[in-house]
Amino acid sequence: MAKSFKTFWYSLKRSLTDFSYYKEVAKAPFTFSLKYLYLIVLFFTLLTAIQIAAGYASFRPSIQPAVNDFMTRAKTFYPNDLKINIVNGNLSVNVPQPFVVPLKKSEQTESYKNVLVIDTSAKIDDYPAFKTYILATKNALIYPSRQSQNDFSTNQIFYFSSLKNNISVDKSIYDKLLTKVSPYAYKATQFTDVIAVLFTFAYVVFGSVFKLLGILMGLLILALVVWVFNLIFKKGHDFSEVYKMSMHAITWPIIVSEVLNYFNLIVPGAYVIVFFIFVALAIFF
Repeated sequence: MAKSFKTFWYSLKRSLTDFSYYKEVAKAPFTFSLKYLYLIVLFFTLLTAIQIAAGYASFRPSIQPAVNDFMTRAKTFYPNDLKINIVNGNLSVNVPQPFVVPLKKSEQTESYKNVLVIDTSAKIDDYPAFKTYILATKNALIYPSRQSQNDFSTNQIFYFSSLKNNISVDKSIYDKLLTKVSPYAYKATQFTDVIAVLFTFAYVVFGSVFKLLGILMGLLILALVVWVFNLIFKKGHDFSEVYKMSMHAITWPIIVSEVLNYFNLIVPGAYVIVFFIFVALAIFF
């Protein structure tokens, strides 16, 4: 491990600063450059994973209190006298309509005043007028899509006709469901911890591989351009040599792109421009 790290560090320093090193890289096995590039990608993937983990760690203390508060409110959410039936894709209730479950005053916004409205005489197009997160009509459930925010034109629609079985829900059934869910809800942080660890691990493993493949595919085009100029200027490198040199020349573009991304700066073409400048210096001079 120590030897591999020493080799990588040596290659990194020379790839960044020593143009003569690229002549050595051109003659080295392809796997040498592949390992080098993967370690570069892995390093920055780990940095991103650390940022994600830090973000989760700062958010984590608020998860369980929020879930506990939701469960407390959920116990009184379902009205005692409400019974919901969905038969053959049609919704019916035993209470006057529209039946409204409002948000707390402190949670209401200009676009949303209610959590749920049930009105079997309403149409899907009436959704914005009810200012509710969920509208239940006679044959459909309408709710915001994840990207919609205040855009009511991009909401999701669930048609009751897609249900395989008829459904009947009342207060007793709701309470039984809540009782089953409660033990898990009060361990929410434990579940989110497991999910966070699995996600971070998957992001590092699969994210680094997909990033590497993306860079390698992009380098096919960039190296092809360099190889054409190599032929024009009669530098004598075949495509495989140009490609291997490009795998090291891409180091600076990767670093520049990551720094720009970190500071949320957009510089169009920075990646390609830095690559061509550096590879030109490394191969042609």
